[in-house]
Amino acid sequence: MKLLNLESLRRRGTDLSADVLQHLESTTSTVTAPVVPRRILKGRRDDVSNVLDFSKVSGVSLESICHELIRNSRHNLSTERQLPEDHAILQSLPVELPTQLQIPVNAFQESDV
Repeated sequence: MKLLNLESLRRRGTDLSADVLQHLESTTSTVTAPVVPRRILKGRRDDVSNVLDFSKVSGVSLESICHELIRNSRHNLSTERQLPEDHAILQSLPVELPTQLQIPVNAFQESDV
């Protein structure tokens, strides 16, 4: 997919209405934020160990999660590998919720800017 900026749209002769041009000029910036090198640390949340915990932490209803697990299982797994349809069994299935923490690395940053 090719993204066109406002200047390239003008060069192509694209007919943009005045309100669209005004909005684009007021909301777009030609200055980009500097990319700060970061180290990514990955881990797991300790408070999530099963589907029930995941439901509480994510704010998604347990009923919705179980319904989607069953639906996905029916469509993507062979009959002998499908998940059971009992919600009591599904809510106790083990789950891991990964985390991602980005920390700026000082060694990569210029100090005399």
